[in-house]
Amino acid sequence: MDSLALGVCVVALALATSTTTCYAAPNTARGSVRIHDVPHPTSPYKAAVIEYDPEYEYDKVVTVDYAKRLMQRNLERIGELVVKAATDGAQVVVLPEDGLYGFLNCKREEIRPYLFGIPSPGEAAAGDPCSNVTAPTLLSNLSCLAKKNSIVLVADVGELVPCDTRTDSECPEDNAYQYNTALAFNETGAVIAKYRKFHLFYEKQFNQAEMIPVSFTTSFGVKFGLMVCFDVMFSHPLLDLIEGQGITDLVLSSWWVNTPPSFSATQWYQAISRRFNITVLAAGGLQRPAWKFSGSGIFSRGAPLASFYNTGTATSAHLLYSGSASYEQQVGGIAAPHHAGDLLRADPTSCKDGPSPPLECPEGSTNFHSFVAAPGSQGTLTSTCGEFSCTAYYSVSSEAARGPPVAYALFVFAGWYQGFYQEQNCMFYKCYAYNDCLTETMETDTVFEHVRLEGNYDDAYDMFVLAAGHDGDVLPKGAVALEGKSSYIANHDSPLLNLALLGLKYNRTGTH
Repeated sequence: MDSLALGVCVVALALATSTTTCYAAPNTARGSVRIHDVPHPTSPYKAAVIEYDPEYEYDKVVTVDYAKRLMQRNLERIGELVVKAATDGAQVVVLPEDGLYGFLNCKREEIRPYLFGIPSPGEAAAGDPCSNVTAPTLLSNLSCLAKKNSIVLVADVGELVPCDTRTDSECPEDNAYQYNTALAFNETGAVIAKYRKFHLFYEKQFNQAEMIPVSFTTSFGVKFGLMVCFDVMFSHPLLDLIEGQGITDLVLSSWWVNTPPSFSATQWYQAISRRFNITVLAAGGLQRPAWKFSGSGIFSRGAPLASFYNTGTATSAHLLYSGSASYEQQVGGIAAPHHAGDLLRADPTSCKDGPSPPLECPEGSTNFHSFVAAPGSQGTLTSTCGEFSCTAYYSVSSEAARGPPVAYALFVFAGWYQGFYQEQNCMFYKCYAYNDCLTETMETDTVFEHVRLEGNYDDAYDMFVLAAGHDGDVLPKGAVALEGKSSYIANHDSPLLNLALLGLKYNRTGTH
């Protein structure tokens, strides 16, 4: 893959003042870092999340030695950003899911060379892998990265657990369990938490782990819940951590698949943060096309302290600043040419057995309506999917930009999302073109005086509100409100890309 130059701006904030320092990283780095002060009821802390584009192999079985070298190259590059974040005062740094080898090793034999054994917290081998000459190389190097920089480091790796089909009836035919595993290292390099991903998203290369919620407490007094990507769409382990273990802060390594404009990683992280009144530190993996996978940030009780979504096709980030109260968000970026072949390489369906099941509604449903958002216009739309219905009340600002017709749509769905979970979803969003409401778009200059969504959601569904403006930027905390089974835009005079009211059927007793 290309060698990229990286320009990063790291924001270091004090409670009363903020300062921004920019630097040019070596051309081996390929990602962006965001660092931010995070409020906490008893122990405010400084955090950083890193969005990263790893070097990887696709649809290919490599040797173990080759896999080690590839992962080490990625770790050296991402390590430059970790060192910079630590130098600027970060106490906890989060790395993305699959960030050391990429996410498209879809077959068990393809991912196997990248996997290694990992000790559990409390075992002697977990105490200081950095100084343990028998520790797996990557584990030792991650431990050293945390230890030498005196930080809490959260990283996602592949874990190998040998088994014997002769004595273990659940042992896979290749005599090993393969897990997508998140690790937390403390400032001394010790492994203090290990979580195996439970909810796999078309990851046939990994085994589903047991549902074991994991949290850890840091030296600076904050208790974090530890999860991986798709886990955050389900009631468990999320509710186990929030309601059972009392966590108020969540660290998440992720490699999201966005479906803009109505659903993107940053919108969902903010929605979780808002709904449960928690802080979410989310680091995303990145590859071309960037808009399909990008999304990282730090969200505190619904407020976007730092948020980044690359809406381009190439793995390029933008240097941008915006403020909210005493907080300043920042992003650093990379730039590289886009190659058409990368679109096919990054197609997430390549890890599926076939196309995703369509989002269909019962006969007689009218689950889609569109309208022209002319300046000063207002109206009401109702869409239905079986017995579920949702109504949008809207009023376009009379000061909205005038020009070619701009269309918005109201789409609803109720049922199983690709067989994973049950949802009731009401989505109000800008169309790509006047006659095209299916193609993804992140651009808008249309301002609404108000938009309100109301639906007859089942009481068994937990409610979440997602919203974004131009370029998919999440909205300030006060711009969106959730009241029971309705949501609305308030105190917001900037263009609106979408507003969605999503109900998820949470199982509060099982494992989903």
